[in-house]
Order: sequence, then structure tokens, then C-alpha cells
Amino acid sequence: MKHLWLLNLLIPGMLISGSLKVIQKDVTDDPGFAVIELFTSEGCSSCPAAEKVLKEISQEYQGRAVYVLAFHVDYWNKLGWKDKFSSPKFTERQYKYSETLKEQVYTPQAIVNGKQVLIGSENEKMHQAIEEALKKKAKVRDTKYHVEIKEGKLQLDYTLDPSLKGNLMSVALIQNQESNEIKAGENKGKLLEHVNVVRAFSSERATEPSGSLSLNIPEGLEPKGLHVLVYLQNRITLRVISVSKLTL
Repeated sequence: MKHLWLLNLLIPGMLISGSLKVIQKDVTDDPGFAVIELFTSEGCSSCPAAEKVLKEISQEYQGRAVYVLAFHVDYWNKLGWKDKFSSPKFTERQYKYSETLKEQVYTPQAIVNGKQVLIGSENEKMHQAIEEALKKKAKVRDTKYHVEIKEGKLQLDYTLDPSLKGNLMSVALIQNQESNEIKAGENKGKLLEHVNVVRAFSSERATEPSGSLSLNIPEGLEPKGLHVLVYLQNRITLRVISVSKLTL
């Protein structure tokens, strides 16, 4: 089952900064990849099944170039339960995909490599999409990233292959695991387990082959249990071109 939403107004979200110690890591790109963005909500009764599929995928493909992210949208919040992981910014991202790919908006919705749309709970179709994506080898690009966390912000410095200039650089700060007891709404009484929850996000055009950007970090998050995913997307089609995982 999927839940369909048609909203007209999107309000950019805000993230609260915290205080974290400096962490530094570097990574390079992997060829043949699948980036799976799941749009979900704690207020949606169909979403726990999709998040279970997401967890199974993250375990099954561990060590391979399969990257899963859970964006918690905010349009369910007015129906009895406010999802503490939700953001209007994540809803805005889902609507950007809807506009670009000419698809409806619903939860749970999965987008694979910025181009293929699936119901997130359909296990078999999700696996088929991943296997197909892994067969399509990507070009290995000369990209370098350096990240550190300081004074409540994540600072990312990058150097890209010149051919990648002008694409969108999408950066997600991801919490590996989390759980929450739901006290109202469609999932009332359930203890929901989440994996790869997006806690901060940015998607901006890389106008130069090198530069830096920063993300505000939600208050109280510790570096342990977090990682960063950087993926470059065609700014017109949103197709994912390159992806790198930075483990803190």
C-alpha cells in the first residue's frame, strides 16, 4: 500500500546546530552503485514495512556500493503524530523528484539513483532495481573529499574532476540507527526501528571544481554512529552520477 499526497506549499526547513568534536576522513568514489532514497514517516502505517526492507538491504549489501537513506517527510505530522526526524526540507526534496520525474508523491516512496521510482515496501522490485544498477558500471572520477565536524557544523571540502562542474552536490549527514516509541497516529503503540536516517541535508550546484560547504547539525548528535554520503546529480534530470561514503 502507498499513501498519496498532493501538496502545493513547501516551506524550507531549519536545522539546529550543536557542538561536536573535530573528525577527519577522506574517501574516493566506487564504480557500479545504487543510491536508494526512501521517503518515509513515523505517522504512515505503510512505512515500517519499507524501513524493514531498507534495513535488510543495508545488511545484505554490506561492503558493496549500495547506499540507503531515509528522508522523513513532514506532511504526516498534522495527522496525530509529529515525526521528530522529519523536515520540510525533505518534503521539498520529494516534490522536486515528483516534478522532475513526473511521478506522484506518496509514502513509502523509493528513488533509485535519482531516476527509478518504486514503492519502498516492494522487496523484490527493490532488489531487482539494485542489481540492475550495480551492473551499470560508472566512470571512475578523480574526486576528493575532506570532512570535519566543528562547533556544531559539518564542514566539507571537495575537489572534483573538472567534467563534474555544474552538477548538483547532494550531501547527507546520516544517523546509522535510531528507534522511537510511537504514542499517537497510525502507528500508535509501536516501537519503530530506523536505519540510515537523514539528519541534515544540502543539495547545491557545484559551480566550481573545488570548494566547500557546511551543514548545521541537530543538537545532541554525537559523531559515533554517523556517516556522510556525498552524491553528485545531473542538475536537470537528477540522475546520480557519482557517490562517496565518508565514515566519521
